[in-house]
Amino acid sequence: MAKIKVSIKDSQIIVKSKLDKTEAVNEREIEVFQKKLIRGFMRPAVESERKVSYLAPMGLPLHKYLQKGLTKNDFFLVFMQIVEVVRKIEKNSFNINNLILNMKYVFVNEFTKELYFIYQPITTQATPTNLFSFIYDVIQRTNLKLDEGDNFLNELISFLRGMQAFSTEQIEQYITKVYPEVYKQIHRERDGQSNVLQNKQQPEANAGVNAGVGSEETTVLVDYTDDDEDGTGLLADYDDGSNETTVLVADEDPETGLLVEEVKVRPYIVRIQDSEKVEVNKPVFRIGKEKSYVDYFVTNNSAVSRLHADIITKENNRFFISDNNSTNGTFINGRLIPEKTETEIFDGDELKLANERFEFHTV
Repeated sequence: MAKIKVSIKDSQIIVKSKLDKTEAVNEREIEVFQKKLIRGFMRPAVESERKVSYLAPMGLPLHKYLQKGLTKNDFFLVFMQIVEVVRKIEKNSFNINNLILNMKYVFVNEFTKELYFIYQPITTQATPTNLFSFIYDVIQRTNLKLDEGDNFLNELISFLRGMQAFSTEQIEQYITKVYPEVYKQIHRERDGQSNVLQNKQQPEANAGVNAGVGSEETTVLVDYTDDDEDGTGLLADYDDGSNETTVLVADEDPETGLLVEEVKVRPYIVRIQDSEKVEVNKPVFRIGKEKSYVDYFVTNNSAVSRLHADIITKENNRFFISDNNSTNGTFINGRLIPEKTETEIFDGDELKLANERFEFHTV
């Protein structure tokens, strides 16, 4: 059985997994995680034949979060994210037995209220996972606020005990009857739709949220659907209101191969810290903290270099990022890229400039 070690660095949770001799990396599953960002999972990166690492934003272990005093709404957000993770495992033909259902290794971002699970992309004869046992444990450990009654928990337990097998569809039907409000915040993922978590605040909460992650203001999760079938779960603010999914290009510089003009849809990045959407509107789009010489100025982060990195658009709708000899490096999906080397990036990739995180999108 794999050995797991958790550490904190640069406001991120880092999990290191050392596989035993009977376990091996599942290349197909690793490829799935590399091609798309599947929300709800810490993204794996293979470090060696027997070592896999995972990254997630700073958060609390689930068992500690449950003890903080939850509202009924908070609980159902946790519960339905567990259900959605199971659905995504089924949709991607993963092995449910490789989902680590230990509350020490499930993390909750208190700012967005988003859960992050570890799925081990390995080939193994894993011990069968008991989803019911895990959910019963979550219910038992949940500490509700003083003004919250617990009848809904008892009713949920009764419903679960009446199920012959774990069924996400049956659970959704039940939740639709007893607490449909949760679907205004987390959407049931279907083919052609994405599950979405979005840290979008109510107007009256903006002041508290802008003060930082430590704010006690409530974060509201909203739903969004799109025509995406890969289950990446794009943030709601990423939508530009258009169903256009192709990029039309015009003149090309014959010497550099860079696009001189783009039509209709442009690539864009989203700053994870505040969900700011930034259109990549130049063939060479520079990011850094020197306001006068970059196309996107990174505020409030001294770790980012003055002219940190360039996002480069080339023919055939291909995109690259190049690190400009930055002090603290540039990363793609947690992996450090070499300096002054164009490295191709794809829709859904996470870009990290020093410790500043962005998501890159082309549609």
